[in-house]
Amino acid sequence: MGACFNTDDYTDMTNRTEQLHQLMATHGLTAEKVGELLNRSPQTVRIWRCKDDKRQIPEHALELLKAKMVPA
Repeated sequence: MGACFNTDDYTDMTNRTEQLHQLMATHGLTAEKVGELLNRSPQTVRIWRCKDDKRQIPEHALELLKAKMVPA
């Protein structure tokens, strides 16, 4: 009867994963560089990039990455 998976959560997850892919492509970032910028391991970044994994980049980490991409 009750769904365990909220479709809004899935859309948000996919959106964040796509945003991470776009930021990395636009700015020529590697998983190593994103990890360095966010104080995370490259392996964690690779997990976040995987569209088939439910572990996505946290919203606060995505916002921090976006902020760091703004020219000073």
